[in-house]
Amino acid sequence: GAAILTGPAHETLVARLSDEDMEKIWDDERRVVRMLTPNFSFTCTETLVHGCEAPTEVAVLRFVARKPEMPRRDFLAGWNGANAEQAVAAAEASATVRRYVQNELVRDPPPRFAFDAISETWFDSVEDAVRSFGVCAPASGEEAIADPARSVTMLSYVVFKFPRDGAGANGGR
Repeated sequence: GAAILTGPAHETLVARLSDEDMEKIWDDERRVVRMLTPNFSFTCTETLVHGCEAPTEVAVLRFVARKPEMPRRDFLAGWNGANAEQAVAAAEASATVRRYVQNELVRDPPPRFAFDAISETWFDSVEDAVRSFGVCAPASGEEAIADPARSVTMLSYVVFKFPRDGAGANGGR
């Protein structure tokens, strides 16, 4: 699974919780995922490339690693240039893509998770996502900027939003 936190600045996403509350969170993370989320979290700048502002219910997330011989600046030029243009064309040709976002890392990735960028392709349903799984994927072949062997693609769906739609300030609890 994946969690996507969005805010106007990274600092606004850092919770101001007590040490006691943080220790409860860390204990739960150690139990559930066997490591603390800061060890596999990414800080990114999000660019809405196509579609609606708000995410829908289902996403194909791509954690993209550049080709090993490609310098990072060349990868980013292709990611923000030709790759974005191709993704827009694919999304517009598809009847199922509701939103496409490209995320550029603003800090070095965690050592065990050496990705260079993350994309989100949003759909209304799991069926739409499965049918259109390859839409907006980075190009392959001669013009490829990504290394598919080191990249990861996953299907994900929303299980929790905060604040919850139609709920009060406490998320309906």
